[in-house]
Amino acid sequence: MRPDDVGKTIVVLDDLITSANSKIEAIDLFEAEGLVVKDVVVLVDREQGGKEELAKRGITLHAALTQRPMLAHLRDSGNITSAQYEEVIAYLDAQKLPPQS
Repeated sequence: MRPDDVGKTIVVLDDLITSANSKIEAIDLFEAEGLVVKDVVVLVDREQGGKEELAKRGITLHAALTQRPMLAHLRDSGNITSAQYEEVIAYLDAQKLPPQS
């Protein structure tokens, strides 16, 4: 990194987010180099606590898609049954990761 990059704001990009652990590891490295991270952009938010973990650090998550609407679309288009939809939603709710300390 060049010395004149210190203090610059960057955006972290990734394919998906679950708990945010890997995003936070990357953000810590960027911040240790003097960069500022205010936003993370992902294709899919799995809705398992990552957004909330980033928010605790003052970082905004931007997701193109979230898992529940994707599942609802699959159900509504007949690609999965209502029972399958409910089963997956129950699984997601049960698997939501606990907050990081």
